[in-house]
Amino acid sequence: MVVIDGPTVRVRLDVAYLGTGFHGFAVQPGVHTVGGVLVAALERNLRHTVEITCAGRTDAGVHAWGQVVSFDARSDVDPLALQRSVNKALRPSVVIREAEVVDNGPGVAPEIQDRIWEPFFTTKDVGQGAGLGLDIARRIVSRHSGSIELHQMPGETAFAVRLPATPPTR
Repeated sequence: MVVIDGPTVRVRLDVAYLGTGFHGFAVQPGVHTVGGVLVAALERNLRHTVEITCAGRTDAGVHAWGQVVSFDARSDVDPLALQRSVNKALRPSVVIREAEVVDNGPGVAPEIQDRIWEPFFTTKDVGQGAGLGLDIARRIVSRHSGSIELHQMPGETAFAVRLPATPPTR
């Protein structure tokens, strides 16, 4: 597997899973775990190694509705496409309920936050960007009855994509 080369971002996932059939969450070589199948699916999609960090732990057979997982990925990661692809591969036993990129850069200046969703709005130089990314993302997410929101605090900026998900079923 390839190690990430170049700029990275932190990706945060909210994961739901049915623990039946798994031997806990933590990644363990040779053991069928929630974290193990999640990492394998992420690596297949991202085509680079993934090391997840999560809060807490679960034992064999335990279910979860909101396990928070984070990892670093190339800066061009598309959290919505990643969410759909991983859900397609792992459903119904493991489902990503929400995926977002968390940035530790300068963030979005307060004076332009209301304009970032406008078609053709960009902060880049002429010829460097069409300013359609967030407008298109918002339209796609909206067509799927979801939402995309900007969350910002000092040193951390995130665009959260929320799509409706049903709890994983057997």
